Amino acid sequence: MNVSRLIDFDACGNTRDLGGMATKNGSRIRSGRLIRGGTPASLSARDTDTFMRLIGLIIDFRTDEECKEKPDPVIPGIEYMHLPAFQMARAGISHEGSSDRSGLAVFLKNPGAAAEYMKGLYRNMVTDEFTVRQYAKFMRILLQTREKAVFWHCTAGKDRTGLAAALIEKTLGVADEDIAADYLASNQYQEQTGGNLAALMDKIGAVPEDALKALFSVQAEYINAAFAQIDASYGSFDRFRCDALQISYEECILLKEMYLES
Repeated sequence: MNVSRLIDFDACGNTRDLGGMATKNGSRIRSGRLIRGGTPASLSARDTDTFMRLIGLIIDFRTDEECKEKPDPVIPGIEYMHLPAFQMARAGISHEGSSDRSGLAVFLKNPGAAAEYMKGLYRNMVTDEFTVRQYAKFMRILLQTREKAVFWHCTAGKDRTGLAAALIEKTLGVADEDIAADYLASNQYQEQTGGNLAALMDKIGAVPEDALKALFSVQAEYINAAFAQIDASYGSFDRFRCDALQISYEECILLKEMYLES
């Protein structure tokens, strides 16, 4: 499969290198340059060594409250940037305890509404002025030359992080079906690294599995909703990239020169 490669960490689940992913024209994303993941708040000593070897910049998409609950570690030689994707908590995406509990209380009564709620959140992520501005900042950060990788994360590394990955993959020319496959790989990688639904049920309590799955896994209909909204609001991804993400055609070419290889 043409998806990002899982990196072995003791306590930084769903962390993957986009390196090796092929584009539509046959190029590949360079390894060790673009890395996505879950929160690194509880790194082991071995994990810290790996971070110091691979990472030059950490971008944290979490809310202020999430950062207070589980702050990222200060790692010598690694720059840190807080770039919250949301101004406030979003149940099912930003994992603040009170937000998730209140969201689940609603969906206890109507589990079928959870998926519609998540699709609405994804549509909002590409139309909300604040969130789009934050993703535009993320894209501009990637235009800066660094010796080591840029690592971006949220809590589970699947929604805010997954959309950021999809945006840069689309900009670099990865095919839509491969972008979707890489996005959906979070479900598999979360299972492998301990972020499964059973663990969430133990943490949050007995809730309808349909609601839990809708909120805490990723579904193709979510990322599809985001890209469909981009087309509806902007006419095309290229216009969204230029007008909303503020990445010109020339800068798009530069990103490809920076992050792709034959």
